[in-house]
Amino acid sequence: MPNYRLYRGDQLLGAITHTDNDMPWHNGTFDPSPAFEEVRPLFELELALLNADRMDEWEEAWSDVAALGLRLELVATGADIDEFLLHIEGSRVWWLC
Repeated sequence: MPNYRLYRGDQLLGAITHTDNDMPWHNGTFDPSPAFEEVRPLFELELALLNADRMDEWEEAWSDVAALGLRLELVATGADIDEFLLHIEGSRVWWLC
């Protein structure tokens, strides 16, 4: 059962199951919804720039991702998390909030 849901506004992008912590990061698996395909290229670009240590370009790419109006919903309580840093690579997800 997922612990979080990732939304763009009211559109569900996918479900996240928390697996472990590597403080300060949280790790998990990501199960995308069909709506995620529309934004997948933005996540792929930001991660590629981060991995290439091209930080100025990464900041711009993350700004594009953040501008999507993302929020994490904690499934157990329905509480929203609006400020976070999140990376998605295939079915792997890690985030900081």
